[in-house]
Amino acid sequence: MQRYAIGTHQIALQRKSTLASCMAFDELYGLGYASYRRYADEVSAVTAEQLRAVARRYLVEQRRVVAIVRPEGA
Repeated sequence: MQRYAIGTHQIALQRKSTLASCMAFDELYGLGYASYRRYADEVSAVTAEQLRAVARRYLVEQRRVVAIVRPEGA
């Protein structure tokens, strides 16, 4: 999954509009305009245990929300 995320990010950055948008938002978020260059290294550094810890923290059964969408009158 990490390789997929990194690959799609690199492919997206081939478009100048995507690169400009990425740089602008990264600057806006205080990451610095060149932070897109660190993406692959940062994504590669995430471990399975770190991902599990985040999932345990935020994906809590008691806080789930279920939305059911149906056509009107169904």
